[in-house]
Amino acid sequence: MKLYPIITKTLDNTAISQDFQQLWQSVELPKNSQCYGVYFNYTEQGYDFAIATETPNQNMPIMIEDLTWYEKFSTKVELLGETWESINRKGKQGLLRRAFTVDFEQYQPDGKVDVFVSIVAHC
Repeated sequence: MKLYPIITKTLDNTAISQDFQQLWQSVELPKNSQCYGVYFNYTEQGYDFAIATETPNQNMPIMIEDLTWYEKFSTKVELLGETWESINRKGKQGLLRRAFTVDFEQYQPDGKVDVFVSIVAHC
């Protein structure tokens, strides 16, 4: 899967819901296009966040090679912050072995969101 960023911003680990809302409000989304929130380039200090679509543009695509090693969490837009808190809590408890490669949110027209979290490959 190739996701093309519309806007990318580096955030630190203290970013809150309002930071993301401001980013979403700052862009004009293409009509009839699947939208994504993408988290990547993780470091101890923070990560990059991009608002992206599958529609090619002048920006370099973010590649998502294989969904086999992703855990999917389905939620609603208004519960997204709580969903991420739950994901982070599960990671700290050792219940979710996050890979911290590329994580993404896929937004549906009906207000639902599928959150895909990269996990450590295991055999």
